[in-house]
Amino acid sequence: MTRNVITAHEDETVDDCLARMTDRRVRHLPVLVEGKVIGIVSIGDLVKHRIAAAVAENAAMQAYIAAN
Repeated sequence: MTRNVITAHEDETVDDCLARMTDRRVRHLPVLVEGKVIGIVSIGDLVKHRIAAAVAENAAMQAYIAAN
């Protein structure tokens, strides 16, 4: 635990959160809206999201190439 909790806001990107988590060496970020916690994201959640996005982009590229 830390006294100065590192947080995220609902409008931040996955990349912003991953960068903060890496820089500050934390595995979880509470997400705040108007100063209230609305959820917590883990580094695993964010990495899973990035992998899913990369897989979807890869599939779209393969479909595009196959169509041409």
